[in-house]
Amino acid sequence: MEFRTKGGEPIVVAASDEVVELEEKRTYHLAVQLGETAREGWKCWFGDIALEWRESIPGFELNTSFWVGHAPLRLQTPKEERQVTVQVVPRTEKLSADDWSILLRELDNWLEGSTVGQEGGVHGEVGLDGSEVPGAASVLGTLVPAFVSALEALLKAPRERSIEHWTEAPLHVVRQADRGTLRHLARHPDLWQRVQGEAEEGHDGRQALVPQRAWKGHLDHPANRYVAWMVSQVLRTLQQVAESVRKAGKRQSLDPDLKTWCERRAERLEEGAKGLDSLLRRSALASLEAEPASEATFLALVDDPVYARVHRLGRLFLSPRFRLIEEKAELAAPVRPSYDLYELWTFFRLREVLASLLPGAEWTRHGVEQLRIFSAKALSASFTAACPGQGTLELFFNLTFPSPLKNKNSPHRSISAERRPDLVVTWKPEQGEARWLCLDAKYRTEASQVADAFTSAHIYRDSLRWKGFGKDGRCSGAVLLVPAMDPKGKHWFEKGFRDSHDVGAFVLAPGQSAPEALIDWLKERLDLKR
Repeated sequence: MEFRTKGGEPIVVAASDEVVELEEKRTYHLAVQLGETAREGWKCWFGDIALEWRESIPGFELNTSFWVGHAPLRLQTPKEERQVTVQVVPRTEKLSADDWSILLRELDNWLEGSTVGQEGGVHGEVGLDGSEVPGAASVLGTLVPAFVSALEALLKAPRERSIEHWTEAPLHVVRQADRGTLRHLARHPDLWQRVQGEAEEGHDGRQALVPQRAWKGHLDHPANRYVAWMVSQVLRTLQQVAESVRKAGKRQSLDPDLKTWCERRAERLEEGAKGLDSLLRRSALASLEAEPASEATFLALVDDPVYARVHRLGRLFLSPRFRLIEEKAELAAPVRPSYDLYELWTFFRLREVLASLLPGAEWTRHGVEQLRIFSAKALSASFTAACPGQGTLELFFNLTFPSPLKNKNSPHRSISAERRPDLVVTWKPEQGEARWLCLDAKYRTEASQVADAFTSAHIYRDSLRWKGFGKDGRCSGAVLLVPAMDPKGKHWFEKGFRDSHDVGAFVLAPGQSAPEALIDWLKERLDLKR
């Protein structure tokens, strides 16, 4: 197989460690040489997502999205199966791999655990009320193969319960005669003659048989009935989670990636349930009456490590920690998008910049902790700096400016539709005029995309009002914050442009000092004096 860009340029795969490096939010082609092989035998998966075949390549089309990290890519052919690791890295025109590492490190220092989505380290997010759908889907989906393997090992040699019964056997094979056998011989004297050495066959030519006590194994053991019960409970849990994760994906309005993740995880859980059900139906345990664990069951669990392993893994599926929190309006993302990480990073980085302008200020926070988990629903948070003798400064993240159709009494509002700028900075001096600014973080650099992003800056500057700030409540300026500058749009970053239009752009990137131009603009527009 060969990786190519959408334009057909080949990508080198490191043969030593089987890792291929691709950029986020791009389309790639995985070309294959069919030769004499039929097309039907080829399949490919990127993580949980089955890739589509394209005859024009010929091969598979792979689309990366707005996330950075690694995922397995598995290629199945009629003869073999091969797997490589795909490392998704930031777009080179935005941030280098080193700068991205700095962003993640700084963000985790500011808000530990915020750089991963709900899936995180494939451990899920468990709270007092139960588990979110992505957490349960991730953990339980990973446990299915281990549970199937443990069950298969058990079914190879299941425990049996010895059942006593009577049988008839030729006299010469009886090795130990118990009382029942002796009583039978006493009632049939003719058999004694044969014991003394005469022929075992009677006058009718039939072989002489005597009763003998015997034991035979039977699978109707309490431990086996418990295993059948455990598998039925695991099946029910998998089906419930699959249904919930599919339902949650359908009601999301975030982006197609989350919906795809939900659908693939639902399919994975359903496949696991079908495999377990088929394994149980093919086994002798299917005919047993399932029942919860009894005292005899626990003795078997202590005595037999194979049964103990099935019990240990099965109990994880039934744990209260994976009881789903139902009726959730929003679903946390399994992987935190790169654009959201940049927006969150700018929030904390701007707080540091503002702290340098207000030495000695006492800072407090509100709602910051809830930003650890990315949600389709935008969450608000803020930092407040109290400066004795000077005034109060506030930095807001995702502050809502409601529409007058819904809330006419809010001091900060939109004159049209509801708006949520990424960052808002307010300054209320003890003496003088209060001012506020809008800053919108955009994880984009290409000039044409930045030009489109200016729509938000224009809307915020013209449509937002805040009572008590200035004469008419308008913001004192609206700018974009981007990770790098495209030379084609250089004029947007110049002071003259900002002064003329009250909009503009600044570069704010990890691994770099905050631009002096940004610091000067904040001081000038807020009328801050260091």
